[in-house]
Amino acid sequence: MKHFLALLFIFSFIGCSTLPSPYKSGKTGCVAGKIRFITSRQFWSLKDGEYNDDIIVTVRNIATKKMYFNNSKNGYYFFYNLPIGDYELIKWRKKIELPGKDMSVYLSGDKITEKFSVSPASFTVLREVTAKVAIPKEFSYKNQVSYIYTDADIEEIKGAFTSNFDKKNQYQDYEWKYGSKSAISIEEKIPANQAINNLVSISDNDYISMEKLYKSGDFYLSFAFFHRILKNLLKAYYIKNVGENVTDTDDLKSLSDASKFEQSPDGAILFIDLTSLNETIKTGSADANFKNIFTKEYFQEYLNRVDQVRDKLKNLLK
Repeated sequence: MKHFLALLFIFSFIGCSTLPSPYKSGKTGCVAGKIRFITSRQFWSLKDGEYNDDIIVTVRNIATKKMYFNNSKNGYYFFYNLPIGDYELIKWRKKIELPGKDMSVYLSGDKITEKFSVSPASFTVLREVTAKVAIPKEFSYKNQVSYIYTDADIEEIKGAFTSNFDKKNQYQDYEWKYGSKSAISIEEKIPANQAINNLVSISDNDYISMEKLYKSGDFYLSFAFFHRILKNLLKAYYIKNVGENVTDTDDLKSLSDASKFEQSPDGAILFIDLTSLNETIKTGSADANFKNIFTKEYFQEYLNRVDQVRDKLKNLLK
């Protein structure tokens, strides 16, 4: 009996992992697409890069409201045997393992919207989506996402499908067509006031995280938040004082100059120091001797200086 159950499990697993055969009823079709998940350096312990595997993509049948899910592989996703009709792409979800920690967090976005139709015996190819995610802090679901839509390359997606998924050519007779096709790329941007409020909120949340780490006696990790706290306030001030196209840089002095923030000589030195220390902390290249400098007294000295700049920036952002 045990052997039978083991074999049943193996057959079930294999059955679930193989490519489903196409229905011959003429009442179903398929959907194909590509999504890129890119992190921008907002979360100090997560390296920039693309995380394109296992993005859970969700589409919904407009008439029945039924939702269908698929996991991406190397950025490609494919839905098989969907009932013909009108659909919309509504959501993605991505699990991120936090570096150096036995923890993970799910990040999701629900602003991807593309309406399309599923036709019999065909692949409807959706626009390629690039989701650039600015992660505000650990375990926060208030991540900021900008989406860039570009016309999909049908031949590229079809080639990836044939080479990596449909090795038995079960779908070789299916037609491939665009779901919707735009003449230019489209990027969704949040309003300037909302962007400023988001950045201030992120900075405030980071300040709270810094205080908790400080009270726990972890002066090294709490120090790492100083750079983020001021960087996001400087970015908010740049948007308010200069414009929305804020420079994506970790150099606080350069960001301060670009935003036209009037800084004192001590403030300029503080920006240079925090940028240098942040680079060492962020890259994980610090040794034991480096970490030993972060005593309570050392931390408190910098905290007082950070508070002065923070208070000035927050007053300017009111």
